[in-house]
Amino acid sequence: MNFQSFNSYFSLADGCTTFSFAVNLGIFLSGLASAEESAIGGRPKESQCHFRSKLFKEIVQRTYSRKDIWYVDQEGLNLLDVLDDARRVVLSNGISWFDRFSQPGEVLRTLAEVNEDDSLFGIGAKWSPRRKLLIGRAAVHAGEQELGLRVLREAEAEMQSIRLQIESLGRNRRRLK
Repeated sequence: MNFQSFNSYFSLADGCTTFSFAVNLGIFLSGLASAEESAIGGRPKESQCHFRSKLFKEIVQRTYSRKDIWYVDQEGLNLLDVLDDARRVVLSNGISWFDRFSQPGEVLRTLAEVNEDDSLFGIGAKWSPRRKLLIGRAAVHAGEQELGLRVLREAEAEMQSIRLQIESLGRNRRRLK
């Protein structure tokens, strides 16, 4: 869980204050990690997590319309109300979001069936090689070796094709100069 604060540039552009904050969630599953991701060690940043989400405030803030940022006024007069709302949202929505991914079968189902949106992102589009890599690793972790290895081979072939296309673009670009 990450309580994200904002610098003065963002605050000025967005209309919030530097006291305002967002609450972001992330789950890093070692069973889904690549060799590079495993090398992170320790506790990964929320931005490095496989599954990510934003929490949305329930408090009505008429002077600030964004739902993903808790607006704290310049004097801090609404701070206790804002913190109380954030606490309630974390306890009611945040904890259940984390609990959702406690079972390998649910992780696999989510990867195979659910589209990305504000409540779940970081896993890639359903058709993407990144998503296929995660599905393959999740299937192996859930004990479905055959499915997992088949999807991993498919994803790795797609990744290799993309790498070759990128290399080809680089060679063609150098020839044109």
